[in-house]
Amino acid sequence: MHPPKWLLAVITSVGTALLCLFMLHFHVFADQTLYRRAPERYTFYGSNGLLSALLVNIAEQNRLVNPGGNLPTVPSSSKTAKFPPWYLRRHTQAVITITLQAAPASRQDFRFQGDLGDFRLDGAAPDDGDAINQRITFTVTPGVYQVTEMVPATWHLSQISCTPAAQAVVQLMTGQATLTVAEGDQLDCTFGNQRGVVIQTRSYHDFDGSRTYSLGERYLNDQTMTLYRDQNIVMGTQLTNLYGKANFNYLPAGDYAICEIGHQPWVNSQPGRVEPAYGAACYTVTLQPSEQTTVWFGNQRVGDPPPEPLSTVPRTIAVVQGADVEQDDSGYDQWVFIDADMQNDERPPLVFLPLAFVH
Repeated sequence: MHPPKWLLAVITSVGTALLCLFMLHFHVFADQTLYRRAPERYTFYGSNGLLSALLVNIAEQNRLVNPGGNLPTVPSSSKTAKFPPWYLRRHTQAVITITLQAAPASRQDFRFQGDLGDFRLDGAAPDDGDAINQRITFTVTPGVYQVTEMVPATWHLSQISCTPAAQAVVQLMTGQATLTVAEGDQLDCTFGNQRGVVIQTRSYHDFDGSRTYSLGERYLNDQTMTLYRDQNIVMGTQLTNLYGKANFNYLPAGDYAICEIGHQPWVNSQPGRVEPAYGAACYTVTLQPSEQTTVWFGNQRVGDPPPEPLSTVPRTIAVVQGADVEQDDSGYDQWVFIDADMQNDERPPLVFLPLAFVH
């Protein structure tokens, strides 16, 4: 006895649908590493041997279609459906590329976190021998992704630029970029970082009036140093320590004025000029990323020899390039900067010779 034709038709239709489901599962999930989020469901429509399929990602999309607006179909003479990988990839992916820029070039590794996972980037040079690259690319399903740079200590995030800009919302203060991508999008974002600058100050008793530090002159503690940026932004105020030092470490690159706020009985002799904008003796300097400078403030009091004419004293400020980070993970994991310079007495040791007696 043969089964009725309608039962054979039902069995054939069900078998064909199951075969299509298997093929779609194989083609997509075999390439799952391409996607940040794998598709979650397939919806099938079948009638009279003609099958159409929609790839549905519940979280991101309601319906994905090909560029021509037509869905892949199976001819009525066929009982199987095969969707090639190129179709599935084309209609489920977007590409996000994150690039790091560091000024100056450094061995520093920069950490990122967010919807694309945790990853690290570092500059192409100098080559520190690790497998971390300057750029990373993610193939993702359409949607919204947040990426945040965890900026290491001694560095400053100076910019986040994305192309196309309309698909990114940037919050520079928090280091976060919110990225929105649709099918076929290519979104490139660059995180630019600059190493901080260092301004060191020295205050001393200009006993001989030379307007420069001379061997044997003592350092002055409790002298007030105030740092300004862009003329009127106070970046900090410190008192000099027992070595006459007050340092301002790893600030953003830019234009600075560093001033010594005089008090009795001291009168400034180096630089020896009062800047009207600040009402104090000041130096002004422009520092590029990672540069550092040391400025000296001489002071005299009543009874000291008169100072030399100002015209004979150069006002140039020496600027040097700071050293790179000691390790590629510096600035993370509760890393604390210790300013060893503050405890360094730069005066040469005094040598006491024995007295010679002549009989």
